[in-house]
Amino acid sequence: MEKQENILSSMPIGKLLLCFRIFLGGILLCCVQKASSIFLQSVGKSVKATVLSVSRDVVFLVPLVVWFSLQFGIVGMLWAAPCADLLAFILTVVFILSEFRAMGRRAHNKAEQEYISEEQNG
Repeated sequence: MEKQENILSSMPIGKLLLCFRIFLGGILLCCVQKASSIFLQSVGKSVKATVLSVSRDVVFLVPLVVWFSLQFGIVGMLWAAPCADLLAFILTVVFILSEFRAMGRRAHNKAEQEYISEEQNG
């Protein structure tokens, strides 16, 4: 434990702040992705919810950490997190928009069916 404290104390504060800023740069996008995953699960779209749940950490982050570390070193590893957040956010937008469109079509079809049955009964 003492060794880690010496490493951190020897780093300039500017570099530590840069690490935090880079790594946490896309954290708000991650929150949108998690909330959207919960929404999809609640409307019965468990496959899409599962894909969103693992997309950031498994599908995007791990390969990006490996690739960026080979290309750019340690700084590349830090940039992998916001890039994974951005890619997961784009996937989230695609899934949510498609689900909202499908929900709108279902609501329109249901209203149309109700109108037709009222016309036939009325």
